Amino acid sequence: MPDAGPEHRDARPKRTRGTIAVVLASIVTIAGWVAIGSAPPPPVPNDVLVSPEQSFDDGAREWVPMQFDGSGGFTAVARGFDEIVAVGTGRRIDAEPFAYQSVDGVTWNAATLPARPGDVIGSVVWTGDAYLATGYRPDLGSGIPPAVTPAAWNSPDGLTWSESPTDGLPAEGMIGRTVFDGSRIMAIGWEGLGVFEPTNPPPPGTSGRVWSSDDGQSWTDVTPPGTAMIFTDVIEVDGVVVIAGASGGHPAVWTETGPQEWQQTDIDTPTEDETVVSIAGREGQLVAIVRTAADVEGIVTVWSAPIGGAWSRIDRRVPPDSSGWVRWIDGTLFAGAGFTRTVFPDGPELWTSASGNRWSGIEVTAGVSPWPPTVIAAVSKAGDQVTAFGSRGGMPTAWILQPPQRDSSEG
Repeated sequence: MPDAGPEHRDARPKRTRGTIAVVLASIVTIAGWVAIGSAPPPPVPNDVLVSPEQSFDDGAREWVPMQFDGSGGFTAVARGFDEIVAVGTGRRIDAEPFAYQSVDGVTWNAATLPARPGDVIGSVVWTGDAYLATGYRPDLGSGIPPAVTPAAWNSPDGLTWSESPTDGLPAEGMIGRTVFDGSRIMAIGWEGLGVFEPTNPPPPGTSGRVWSSDDGQSWTDVTPPGTAMIFTDVIEVDGVVVIAGASGGHPAVWTETGPQEWQQTDIDTPTEDETVVSIAGREGQLVAIVRTAADVEGIVTVWSAPIGGAWSRIDRRVPPDSSGWVRWIDGTLFAGAGFTRTVFPDGPELWTSASGNRWSGIEVTAGVSPWPPTVIAAVSKAGDQVTAFGSRGGMPTAWILQPPQRDSSEG
């Protein structure tokens, strides 16, 4: 498959699958164990479980890879009216981020992105008339943890980007994830020093922040009241903005109840120092992934609640290992690991579930070598086409789920 190069070369996938030979410059392994509490999980009332549905099944279909130029991996994807845009971040801390655009999900064009070495893009949204990508810019010479500045880019078509003003954002801090709720852009992040590894939690001394913007250029601080808050994810459900994270070392979820008004709901986990690392929602129902924030390979639990209601643990079967994100897409919960520079989790690369209490692991690289490692950071679906975005061997890669091959003898 030709690489999608800077001259907008065709990036159609090959019809054969093979081992991708990549030499990784370095891999830093972070090892650790999460202390598991002995207290049993709370009972699960049947009325908090999502109605059973037919679970996602890739069956006899094949995940066909598309590999792109550059170092790093895709971090987020968004769909506009006529195109799809995928953004990513370099694997090296001095690499530049990148963006690609496609109108059919098969042929991809490299975008012109005015970014600097080390810039990180962690989110992209379609606002109805433009795309907005957000992240942060580290000072590569400032030490560890680095000094960082919020950064944003906008584009009308996903191909030509301009750097956006960040009026109202702190001089030192970062934007994590964003969502467009139909009228505003809501962003989460923190104020203070940053990180080189995007999966790391905020450094000590930082303050979690929530911002709102009508135009992606001027921002207002709408942080919920509280102390020791970490914000990890933000979604929109039925017109309501919901934020996930932790408060005082305990998993918590914030639901917007009015202009700059929030309802905080804690999750009563049996272990300490855990965080809601990601949250998904639909039709008034939420599903949360909870684990220790600092351990991307830590033990995961899955919880469910109606919006603004009490949380109950629902994972009765094997939960999705190493999960850093979860999203509901056309009735299916998809979960996977977040973009990482240094940690490549073991186990299935993608997880799916109909309701959150029965998960199936999916290997998008089934039938080929598990090395170099693969990370799936986002999934997109248009019609019957499912595409997974991430990296393989430290290179940006996407996989299209192809329909079963038709037997030629059928005519």
